[in-house]
Amino acid sequence: MRPLLAALFLATVVAPPLLAQPAPRAEFTRMIAHWDAYDDDDYLAFVAEARPEVCQLGFYGGHFYSLVHTPEYKGYPAHFPVRGVAECGKWFEERNAAVHKLGAKVVGHFNVTFLVGEPEGKDEPMGFFKFYRDLWDEKELGPKPVADPLMLLARNADGSPMASKQYSIGGMREYTACLNNPHWRTVLKAWAKRAAERGVDGLIANYFYRHNCLCEHCRKGFRAYLIDRHTPAAMQANFGINNISTHKFPEIVGWHDPRESTPLRREMLRWSQISQKEAFDEVFVKYAKALKPGFLVAQWNHLGDFSQINGDERCMLPKKLWGEDEDYLWYSTGGAANFTDLAAGVLGEATLQARYIRGAFDDKPFTLGKYENTRIRVAIAELAANGGAPMGFYARHKDPEARAELVRYYRFLAANESAFKANRPHAEYVLLYPRSKVQAGDVASVEAFKKAGRELVLLVKRAEVFLADDVGRACHQMGDL
Repeated sequence: MRPLLAALFLATVVAPPLLAQPAPRAEFTRMIAHWDAYDDDDYLAFVAEARPEVCQLGFYGGHFYSLVHTPEYKGYPAHFPVRGVAECGKWFEERNAAVHKLGAKVVGHFNVTFLVGEPEGKDEPMGFFKFYRDLWDEKELGPKPVADPLMLLARNADGSPMASKQYSIGGMREYTACLNNPHWRTVLKAWAKRAAERGVDGLIANYFYRHNCLCEHCRKGFRAYLIDRHTPAAMQANFGINNISTHKFPEIVGWHDPRESTPLRREMLRWSQISQKEAFDEVFVKYAKALKPGFLVAQWNHLGDFSQINGDERCMLPKKLWGEDEDYLWYSTGGAANFTDLAAGVLGEATLQARYIRGAFDDKPFTLGKYENTRIRVAIAELAANGGAPMGFYARHKDPEARAELVRYYRFLAANESAFKANRPHAEYVLLYPRSKVQAGDVASVEAFKKAGRELVLLVKRAEVFLADDVGRACHQMGDL
């Protein structure tokens, strides 16, 4: 290992290699992601200059089929370049082909649960419900799995469809589909197939949530989970459930406040995350990956500053299911790492999150969504030094200064691919994450992990200073590592 990398990986968590791999795993170190500003020739010129290996580009799930045919097609979140299912679908085909000619792969964004629309009203169905009733093309998507789209939705305790007006795009509500509903999984498979036909090389699932849904599929699934995992005596003693066959659950929660957690609520969260992983595997791993060789599948998840029980889509997953058969990970740090507060010791960096993900994911590709649009050089260098693939969001190619740095740094990564791609850490310390304690409801243990981790990160930074004379030229080329 080269001295630079040895210094940078002193405190990296090391995971043992997997015993068997069904296929060669994907390896990349340079990616860009855009939800907007991807629709002109300048975007292609930027791809040609920066030479990313993966471009997260385009929308193929709930956002597409909710909004592309509406007057709001140009707005948040997808900023579609043209209006219409067929028209925008053809545009994405052409854009995907153009990106392929520049040597990059395309991974499409695929919203799996978040639907915008209105099932009825003075303007009749709107958004997703308009698409489902009038624009579903059976030649492209096959037959509709159910006649009434309301049968696809998550349900509140009173049986009403789960909806909100947090975004109010076009004055429409946001409805939530249920990933445990087999009919909804059929819809997702139809959309994934169409995405592959339009030229994507992979899909990243976002809005990958299970809320407090009490639909028949969730009630049945959670009941079966408890029966398989606990004896009747244990359910009575631990959860106060006297007869699982007749017990009525007033809630089956997903994420919740750790201060209000109970053993039964953690079982609900554990089942939620296992069932969502099963849905992901059915739709993306088993179905979508079989559509074309080398198809990439990933999840857009959230970690923040190690939020647990009330955050992190994998916090309760058994070890075997954590990232199993997924090609790369996207983890958002939210507002935890995109600002600096020197007085409080906050440096706006996410080294510990990166090292945790790298260790848990066996050094497979990952990125962090830092929502950092100012310190671009630091964001790229930080992630590259920790084995990740820069950069998650805010590749601001419209800003000349930012563009120049993106191009410079990405070309450095390409020129030094032998050092950065598919490397393994040289570690002198191992820091273990308290997964079992979190799953027992002890989130305070994470604070101890973070404290120890940050102290180890400081050791790495001190080692970098001592090695500065040896690696100064490389650091200068790469930025302030």
